[in-house]
Amino acid sequence: MPKFSPYANYGYMSIVPETTAGVAITPTTYLRILSESIETNFASVAVQEIAGSRERNIRTVAGKVEVGGDVVFFAEPKVIGHFLRGLFGAPTTQTLVASTSFRHVFEVTDTPRTYTIDLKPADAPWVHRYYGVQITGIKVEQDDNRIKCTVTLAPRKAFTVARVTTAIGSGTALAVDQNSGLTTADTILVLDKADGYTTKATLTLSAIGADGISLTTSSIGASLAVGDLVVIKKNTATYNQDSVLTWLGGSAVFTGADIDNTAEQNTENFELEYMNEVDARWFAGLEESARYPGDVITKGFSSKGKIDKFYDSESNLDKLRKNTKVGHRILMQGETALSANAAVAAYSTWGTTNGFRVTAATAGKAGNDISVTVIVNTTDTLAATASGNNITIALANATAASNTGTLIAAAVDALSVVGATAEGTGASQFTAAVASQNL
Repeated sequence: MPKFSPYANYGYMSIVPETTAGVAITPTTYLRILSESIETNFASVAVQEIAGSRERNIRTVAGKVEVGGDVVFFAEPKVIGHFLRGLFGAPTTQTLVASTSFRHVFEVTDTPRTYTIDLKPADAPWVHRYYGVQITGIKVEQDDNRIKCTVTLAPRKAFTVARVTTAIGSGTALAVDQNSGLTTADTILVLDKADGYTTKATLTLSAIGADGISLTTSSIGASLAVGDLVVIKKNTATYNQDSVLTWLGGSAVFTGADIDNTAEQNTENFELEYMNEVDARWFAGLEESARYPGDVITKGFSSKGKIDKFYDSESNLDKLRKNTKVGHRILMQGETALSANAAVAAYSTWGTTNGFRVTAATAGKAGNDISVTVIVNTTDTLAATASGNNITIALANATAASNTGTLIAAAVDALSVVGATAEGTGASQFTAAVASQNL
């Protein structure tokens, strides 16, 4: 009989963003997953010597430890943001309705965030911890009308199990061969080395030794032997997740000449993939954890995807033949967003407190396609023009007083596709170009 149920559904995954990259934090957000394939590969290297025998692999030394794998789950609004933040970097966040709805715009940055992740294997009383985790890939597709995500993880280090290195039966000082990855918010289990399962002690942690090999624990009331195993005790998983995003009845695909001028099209299937190239580096060190990468460097970003539809024209073949660039927008809308935000008009603001606000003329998702670009005019005249969904504000090139928030709002408000108002006093003066921004 197994010592605990090997049924995978008893397991869990939890995640938390790290304050300092590569420094573990006890995860507090739990998510439901379909599967995970994270592996910790402890390499051993043969020492092949001439020693009076044909046998060569007589001795080995511990080698590098490499960690990585995928996690698969159904996408929903409350959790997917962690993985987008990890892949792209910090989003630009706008408040649509105070304390109710927000828009987070993720673009490629140079500051992707690292995470600590705990995985409980089946019904084990412990978890395996991965920290300094970089999100190196996100694949999004529909699976039987559910939006499925496959996330590729590149942890810097892992805490799976440690060993007691000094026998002890009392006190609070526990010597181990690795403490990296533990936090004072953790509770540890000390398992009997004879079977790797029987719990000899359950201890809370009050300090993690800077030497990498010592712990200060609650009172030790059992005889712990050299070689007994130390693991992180599981927590009670609680879930706060939204409904799973869907394809039929929950998504729409828009295509056009550019991302700000798109129209909905009939689409049967889709697949999107976003990837960060990373490079793990190892550094010399005396502690056990030095076998893991000392850093994981983020390199290039790339993406690819496809959308499937029935053949009814030569338009797409022509674009392919001429390598024509097109814009694709895929909207996946959860039930909460649909009911709470359907009547909200999209808007954005420019300036800190005394600038101006541009608001879509009609409420609903169509306003998200409107873009505003600020340029410097070739003349000393303030002007605002509209071409489809693209709004261009041309600043007077010499007289800053002509470019106040109040005056810009008046020029933009005269356009039919949007409205505009001054923010605060409207006295801020704008003199520099601003890249295109969607409402």
